[in-house]
Amino acid sequence: MKKEHNIKLSYNANIHTHSLKRIVGYYYKEYVELNEKFENMSVDEYSKMMINKGENAKTEKQRDKISDKNIKTFKVTDRFSIGDLEIKPFSIPHDARDPVSYQIETADARIGTVTDLGYFDEAIIDELKDCDLLYVEANYDLHMLEVGPYPYQLKRRIAGNYGHLCNEMSGQLVGRLLNERLQQVILGHLSKENNFPELALRAVQNELERDFSVTKEALHISVAPRDEARALITL
Repeated sequence: MKKEHNIKLSYNANIHTHSLKRIVGYYYKEYVELNEKFENMSVDEYSKMMINKGENAKTEKQRDKISDKNIKTFKVTDRFSIGDLEIKPFSIPHDARDPVSYQIETADARIGTVTDLGYFDEAIIDELKDCDLLYVEANYDLHMLEVGPYPYQLKRRIAGNYGHLCNEMSGQLVGRLLNERLQQVILGHLSKENNFPELALRAVQNELERDFSVTKEALHISVAPRDEARALITL
């Protein structure tokens, strides 16, 4: 489902250059913070890394810390295993370099994870069908994004087809993935500036009740905490 909403923003060409500078500054700050965390992770030559070939060039500093024999790359079309987990990557629409999400399966359960996508289509539905648990992006509330502090071009990027899913589209995606096996849905990757947990949860539940006749009591939906591990889930 590609986005039909147009973000309602005024645009003044005189502030275009200033906005671009703010976007570059914003992404540079995010990039620096992310890379500092990544580069300071506790890894050594015995650590193991599985990485998409499209992202391979971005991790040179971390790769230097890990023995080459413990680094394995995969293509989007490859299935691979880690222990008893069988992992199937699949392509998603996002403005990144060969972005992927994953279906993870054991003998007893199947989990679908999908974040950082601007829209979903039948191919993504097919990759995530018949899951016992779904971890789904609910990145932003459209109104909060419209009136929030981000510059115009960044708002358009987030709301575009290669940005992120809003709360309502997350609910529509979950609705398309309903099946007899589905036990739990976890909403994740919420924007700190353009969303909050209660709003995301309510919006997704409203979509499910209105368009799929699923009450909030019929399906367990929760929101992943941003800064801490959540309780263990047993399927």
